Amino acid sequence: MVANIVAELKAGGFPEAADVGEQTELLRELSLDIKHSGLTSGQCAVGLAVLNRINECGLDAADIGRWPAILKAAESEQGAKEFVEIVYRIQEAQEKMGLTLEEADDKLHELEMKTAELEPALKQIKDYRHEIRELVKTRDKITPVASSLEQKYGLLSPV
Repeated sequence: MVANIVAELKAGGFPEAADVGEQTELLRELSLDIKHSGLTSGQCAVGLAVLNRINECGLDAADIGRWPAILKAAESEQGAKEFVEIVYRIQEAQEKMGLTLEEADDKLHELEMKTAELEPALKQIKDYRHEIRELVKTRDKITPVASSLEQKYGLLSPV
């Protein structure tokens, strides 16, 4: 793989390379680093693909050290899977709503503020429901008494 690139460089296959000697030396150092790391070329290719995908997602590969801590915060393999599923659901929601993560976060804060504003009205509705239940109980208690009184009144009053 590296030998092919070196051969192309020597053959002038990369005209944009200003200093072929410097580029060749860098490739040789890279080749030695890969050899000393014990990685196969396939593993390196996968690693590069992952790094490219990380960059495409707008993530900083330097933060990779924090990712295991974040996933470990789930405390179990099942928790980690649930965490990843939540991330996928967030991504799906973003796509569905057409919002960036920041816009979705702003929308969430806006909805939280509206919820806080509506909280007193919700409490009042709950109080009214409780009052209605109490009034229904009172009505149910009074109805037989009122009916009895109406019958007695009917007997007492001449028609």
